[in-house]
Amino acid sequence: MNVIPEPEQVDAYGLFAAIRKRIKQIYGTQRNFAKALGVSESHISDAMNSRCEFPRGTFEKLKIRKKTYFLLDPIEEKADV
Repeated sequence: MNVIPEPEQVDAYGLFAAIRKRIKQIYGTQRNFAKALGVSESHISDAMNSRCEFPRGTFEKLKIRKKTYFLLDPIEEKADV
């Protein structure tokens, strides 16, 4: 029986490392990745260094899904007054 692995979860700080790793795993180089997206190598470099937004299609090509959620911390119940 094939077991489907759980997706790895990263925070915003770990995202850039995950992107670099996935580019290398899937495309080998940033140059090949840029060609696959139809953008310049410098655009990928600028995005990786937070100088601009990532090009459209980046996350889809790297199989990265963005999920936003909120955590509710417990609160103390007020006593009836």
